[in-house]
Amino acid sequence: WARFLGIAWRETQTPYEQAENLVAVVPDSQQPVRSLTRQYVLQRFSSSKAAEDDFDPSREWRQLRPIFLKKGIANFLNRSNGSNGRSRS
Repeated sequence: WARFLGIAWRETQTPYEQAENLVAVVPDSQQPVRSLTRQYVLQRFSSSKAAEDDFDPSREWRQLRPIFLKKGIANFLNRSNGSNGRSRS
């Protein structure tokens, strides 16, 4: 999704830094992105390797997919129209 949204990742970024870059570009994604990131970090780096009991990644992705699609399509259309975010007069 990052590539689709025009976001470049650096290998040196932490998952939390990557999440904040994503949220900066797509503010509506804040809650599910941060939730998914937290669960990823818990599963990947905690000693128990377990997510929180009530976590459902499918629920988070169902929220994110339309948000990301809308933003990605808007970005594509803006580029296609030659728009750079400034209004035309």
